[in-house]
Amino acid sequence: MKVLLLTIWLVSVALVQGQDMRDHWILGDSMHLKFTDAGLVFLRQIPFEARESLCSISDTSGNLLLFAHEGMVYDSSYNVIPGGDSLFFPPLSTSSTQGVIIVPYLDHFVHVNRITSGYPDGVLSYSIIQYDSLLDSYCIPEGSRMKIVQPQLFAEQMQAIKHANGRDWWFLGRKLINTTIPRSNSFVVYLLSSSGLELVHDISIGMESNIWGELATNSNGSMLALASFTGMLQLFDFDRCTGLVTNARTLINDSTSTYYGCAFSSDGTKLYIAKSNREVLEQIDLSESAFPVSTIFSANFGLNNGAGQLELGPDDKIYWIQSVQSFIFDSVPAMYLGVINNPNEPGLSCNFDLDGVWLGGIVNRRIGLPNHPNYYLGPLVGSPCDTLMDPDTTTAIQPIHVASVEPCFELRASGSGSITLKIEPSFMNSTIELYNSSGTQVFTGQVNTTNSMLSTASWTPGMYVARLRTRDGRCPAQKFVVAP
Repeated sequence: MKVLLLTIWLVSVALVQGQDMRDHWILGDSMHLKFTDAGLVFLRQIPFEARESLCSISDTSGNLLLFAHEGMVYDSSYNVIPGGDSLFFPPLSTSSTQGVIIVPYLDHFVHVNRITSGYPDGVLSYSIIQYDSLLDSYCIPEGSRMKIVQPQLFAEQMQAIKHANGRDWWFLGRKLINTTIPRSNSFVVYLLSSSGLELVHDISIGMESNIWGELATNSNGSMLALASFTGMLQLFDFDRCTGLVTNARTLINDSTSTYYGCAFSSDGTKLYIAKSNREVLEQIDLSESAFPVSTIFSANFGLNNGAGQLELGPDDKIYWIQSVQSFIFDSVPAMYLGVINNPNEPGLSCNFDLDGVWLGGIVNRRIGLPNHPNYYLGPLVGSPCDTLMDPDTTTAIQPIHVASVEPCFELRASGSGSITLKIEPSFMNSTIELYNSSGTQVFTGQVNTTNSMLSTASWTPGMYVARLRTRDGRCPAQKFVVAP
């Protein structure tokens, strides 16, 4: 049932360009949503499916860059990027709670994911995503794919928190008790730095619990909340300098409930949890020492309905996804995202709306929302870890502007099983490189004439990219199709 990676058309509404790296939400049941001045709106249905594990990231101008599930990375045109496929051990499953995150680091992105290796056992892996200006595409180079850092016992429930130096990242996940039981009583903490992704802590803490349920962080990265399908909610403190998880507190222990979704309000004073088996939404007031629990919403939509994940949006509202588990039945709640409009307010003043965001008429059958860390968390000023003179050196999230250049070669089909390459005389003796859609090089050679013929008879039909390597590097890549 469950299985995991450091490693992502028309609507009648006037859209205003957002300004947040979380502006675009790709949902697992083929939906693309975007934050606008009108709020979160449905854009279009897209070719994408993921049950629980998904993420997306935009640039600083709010343009979609990448989105992913546990096994594949996609670009803003909904195509798998070169090298971004098969980042898993077959068969692919996207049914890990928070099984994938993409973070920006310096001039590239890091895709971290959990790969199943025989349920419930999991592997922690990461891949480096780079932008290739010649290909005009993001890609994962062959040597940067699936770098395994934990070969076994990596559970679900993964989160990322900015290091107190404002540049590096902590990655937190749960460690299985053994390879056969989906339970955990410990955290593993990894540090992403210029040295790569490395294990720093293996910490046994808190009560043993099931690994199905969200791990949430508050906005300043100082607190963790862990929901469990076995009816448990735990709270922990986190140190952004040292990466240590401390001060375990059990807020709820109710074996009759299946807690799954979990999210903090933007000011960190309220914590919201959702029961999957009863469509119940609860609020815990963390500003009071007794941690009182209030029921915000309760319903019973039937055995085929399920309550999914909770996620704090860039508008400081919290979103709750509903799903219908059967493909036979439809459900009105599963056609909307629920919205907590004022999550910092106590009790019913939080203003929950079950039918908050219309999903374009699609009946949702998935339970995941994008796994977004706080990308904007800066250095912990005045702390021992605030040591970098210029911590914000990330350029990967800046909008990309590619200058227009004239093509320097031409590819044409010249009959079944071959293509003709024609180049400008000034580019003679350059090297031509051809890649398939997975980023694998299928041909390379020096071009000694202005007209050459290449055989494609043995190539798999599909999209290919041609790149002519010239001295000044100014020759743009071109795409072409090899027909069946």
